[in-house]
Amino acid sequence: MIRITPLISSQYQDCWPTLVSGDKNSGIFTCNFDLSSGSKEGVWTVTVMVGDSIGNKTDYTSDLLAQVPSATGMTLTNIATANSVEIERNWTINGNGNAVTFPSGTIVTKNDGGNFAFYRLTAQDYDITSLAKGNLDGDVVGKLMLGISGMNLSFSQPVAFNLNVGDEYNGKILKIKSLGEGQNEWVNEDTCVVNGGICNFTANHATYFAATATDLVSDSQLFDDVRVSFPKKYVRSGKTSLEKIKIEFDNISNATKFKISTHSDFSGGSWESISDSKTIKFKDNSKKIKRRYYIKFKSADGSESDVFKKTVTVTPNPVRAIKNSKSIVHRGDIFTQSGKNFSKKSTVLVFFSKLEGGFNKAVPVTTDSKGSFAIQYNYSKQSGTYNWYALDTKTGKKSKTIHYIVK
Repeated sequence: MIRITPLISSQYQDCWPTLVSGDKNSGIFTCNFDLSSGSKEGVWTVTVMVGDSIGNKTDYTSDLLAQVPSATGMTLTNIATANSVEIERNWTINGNGNAVTFPSGTIVTKNDGGNFAFYRLTAQDYDITSLAKGNLDGDVVGKLMLGISGMNLSFSQPVAFNLNVGDEYNGKILKIKSLGEGQNEWVNEDTCVVNGGICNFTANHATYFAATATDLVSDSQLFDDVRVSFPKKYVRSGKTSLEKIKIEFDNISNATKFKISTHSDFSGGSWESISDSKTIKFKDNSKKIKRRYYIKFKSADGSESDVFKKTVTVTPNPVRAIKNSKSIVHRGDIFTQSGKNFSKKSTVLVFFSKLEGGFNKAVPVTTDSKGSFAIQYNYSKQSGTYNWYALDTKTGKKSKTIHYIVK
């Protein structure tokens, strides 16, 4: 059986070959494929699936078939044009030791509208001497053109570039410049720290890219005086019971951006314009959780700080509770109504229901140093069932409503 599959989709078509001459051991077979209008644009690969009478099976892909002298043209190209193309699975396009990876779900479109031939999309080297030089500072140490000449293509999500610049630049920060179609000035696209001779960066459009080396080196001294802390009004001894807190940054005059994440690889984080603090909200502070934050800073020239780490434990406050000294009260009894786990040395409003419905005006009481209060009195109300609850004026939260019976 022969199967054809596009590089950027899980679509496929199968065909059982027909023997047209010779025999099954030495013959010529043909297959006819009919690509419908919905077939994915671009290059399709060929896989030949063969087997024998005792169950041995082997799949010959395009790479293996290329080693067979008579097997030529073992890829197919759907040259259909479209105004947008969705890349339905992770796809890497290689060129001159460089690689560009499109994540699944990326949609490629032409910025100025109209159709384009996706199969012509390439990643390749180019002659930079034929292009404008405006704002192209530093020495060009790596370059790549991604796209289709004359087409201004954009991507619905960032695409990852692996640009091979050589091990001699390991640890250095390079500027990534890009030159748009018909433009005269190169613009700053990104920066990268070279690792293993590779400069990694992302972009959401196709164009000419160049990595330039200046005097940019990783200079953590720029951030030696930076301090990252939780203010004591929010966090004490590494603990908080608040729904949101702040993390503050001091001595950040050399920083233009910062990034914060709960993951050591900074996944889920993004560079933000520098600020002297960041508000952190907890989705649920009713359970004890321990969370570590990773923070780093970046200067205007692309230098990055070492990673700062701050840990906080959310310890929820005990639930506010009220109780009656008796569930059934007789007129003339000494009766106590109390509460605990409210704000310390703060005002609590106590609401008592009326026999005929509704609640009386609140009675203010002051909690002690432990957040507790108690009201004691000779009971003289009419017989019936009464409800009451307490409101913590500092937090705005109230207790459950409980009842008692007077006989």
